[in-house]
Amino acid sequence: MFEYLDRPNSPQLRPANYFSSSHFSYPGSGYRIFTKGDKRLLAINLMSGVFLKDQMDNPFLVVDKILEEQKGMYDACVIDFHRETTAELVCMAEWVKGRVSLIYGTHTHVQTNDERIIEGGTAMMTDIGMTGPIHSAIGQDFESRIAGFVSGSGVFAIKPVPMEHGPMVVTGVFVETGDSGRAIHIEKIRITSDE
Repeated sequence: MFEYLDRPNSPQLRPANYFSSSHFSYPGSGYRIFTKGDKRLLAINLMSGVFLKDQMDNPFLVVDKILEEQKGMYDACVIDFHRETTAELVCMAEWVKGRVSLIYGTHTHVQTNDERIIEGGTAMMTDIGMTGPIHSAIGQDFESRIAGFVSGSGVFAIKPVPMEHGPMVVTGVFVETGDSGRAIHIEKIRITSDE
């Protein structure tokens, strides 16, 4: 996996704000510019610093550095922010407004109903949701998740629910930008296999 992440054209991103030092750095990149025709999209992946302060550099400062270093190199920018709290995403959206086309959150696996375009033409959505079985504990089997809650241990055996378990859902967000890279339309996506 490390070799794959380190390939120059690997589309896989890891958090840009993973802690690094002069002695150690995680493989891969936390941002990349993707080109389609004459359009260039800067994609940035960030991880929350709320409960992981010892393992993550400050995502607000890291995103500033990336946007400054890449200025003029892209037409639109998307930030995937894997965060713990909704407030952190909303504050990050306010921090980057007018500088990015879209910022969305991941982690809860539950799609929020707050998609909007804020000042400066930045589209935002607190959580885009998940792809997986609808009747599940965020994609995992109920038995293993319930055992962790009942025991109070907070330890959960991760057992994915098989695809044939029942109706599936794909959630996400669609954003249209103008020539300036600013968002002009945002729409949440939710498709279920029983529709």
